[in-house]
Amino acid sequence: MPSIFKHNPIKTLFAILTIWMGFISPKAQEILPIDLSEWRRNQQEILGKNPELYLENTQELKKRAIQLGDQRAELMALDANCTYSKVRNDFDQMLKYAKTLLTKAQEYKQITYEVMARKHLFEALIFSDLEEEAFNELQLGTKLAESLKEDQELDLLTLADIYIANSNYYSQQKDFQKQFEYIHIAGKYFKKIQNKSLKDRLLYIHHSNLAVVNYQLDREDSAVYFAELSLASEKNYDRDDIEFNNYSTIGNVAFKQENFEKALINFHFAEKITGYKNHLNTRLLYQNIIKSYERLNDTIAAKNYKNKLDSLELRITQSQKKSLQTLLKEEKTSNSSLQILHIIMAASLLVLIGIGLLFYRRFRKEKLNSNQEKSQSQINLSEEELNHLMEFLQNNDPTFLLYFDKKFGDFSSRLLAINPNLSSSELEICAMLKLKIPTKNMARYKYIAPKTVQNKKHLIRKKLNIPTNVDLYDWFNNF
Repeated sequence: MPSIFKHNPIKTLFAILTIWMGFISPKAQEILPIDLSEWRRNQQEILGKNPELYLENTQELKKRAIQLGDQRAELMALDANCTYSKVRNDFDQMLKYAKTLLTKAQEYKQITYEVMARKHLFEALIFSDLEEEAFNELQLGTKLAESLKEDQELDLLTLADIYIANSNYYSQQKDFQKQFEYIHIAGKYFKKIQNKSLKDRLLYIHHSNLAVVNYQLDREDSAVYFAELSLASEKNYDRDDIEFNNYSTIGNVAFKQENFEKALINFHFAEKITGYKNHLNTRLLYQNIIKSYERLNDTIAAKNYKNKLDSLELRITQSQKKSLQTLLKEEKTSNSSLQILHIIMAASLLVLIGIGLLFYRRFRKEKLNSNQEKSQSQINLSEEELNHLMEFLQNNDPTFLLYFDKKFGDFSSRLLAINPNLSSSELEICAMLKLKIPTKNMARYKYIAPKTVQNKKHLIRKKLNIPTNVDLYDWFNNF
């Protein structure tokens, strides 16, 4: 689909001449000579086919918006910048644009765009494995969305997007029932869209989402039905990420049914898609291809894809590191004006902190000794029980933590009593620390980078107030 700016020269010329000659009033200058809803619809069609044209049009919209003082057009351009960064898997840049969008939306008192900004922040932070911060943004965005009007196209799309973001969050938490509920809500908003071509396009995406969540809920027939229904519309919309999801879902069902040849056919269809593919989904695809080849005893092919997976893991880790560095840099900058005050406060509190640490260490030592005696009988596992736990871990089975708590009594509940904000993924890391699992093995079992495990361990230490001079493995051994 051509750019509105590039292929509507009369409108563009009109805008330039009226500004230059001063023939329009200041109030009229606040409005761009284009339909923003139409611009957004056209841009969505361009995105899958030509991301660079999408970016070029976005930059042009932002330039015109600033020239004419059109706040909503400026916000729409920032939203489009976030989307482009996501498609390019540049989550560091996405984070920057999302923060700018949030600031501008609050300044202009545009709630719809604030919801968009918080949705983008959620996606950038969840990719950086900052789960707690991401969920906070998601909650704020969802709460704000309750005030949006359901008779306006942009608000309906924003509502659908924030509920899809909720669905993605609960998918990561392996709460597939909630994932389904949020996808169902998003679908209701899609169906309220008045523009038929847009509605059909959104339902094509919705059917793909339904395919994924039905697979997660072990509704294999429904998963294949919705994936094929979405694929039937593919020629009309050409969305690479949706096509990728559809073939991946059909392949996953075939793998589950132990039809590994059919699974590989569909996995390779998904792999060959050259457009936008989320890093994390591609990682899962490679893992499934490796498993399929291993089941077919094709060790050479499995090894080739393990190499591809290692390369992808490196790129993911580098991208996550870049995003984390941006966050740390911003935090450092925002705190620079308070550094002198902090130094004065720190100096006055040094003596008190030293005394406090002395008593704290004595107290912790006594408590850990007590806990060690108390939990000594709980640590002993039979070889069969330990093998069961390791099998759950190696298969990334969500029942691992349930079985662990069954064998280790109130382990999770005692941790949650210290800090109820511990996530399920953090509790799993705690359980692995209890079992003395090395960091590299934790990363392999959870299909995440070792650096991500280190970040999680750092957050766990902060949430449980474990001093930096105390070894985590020793702490959990005595807990």
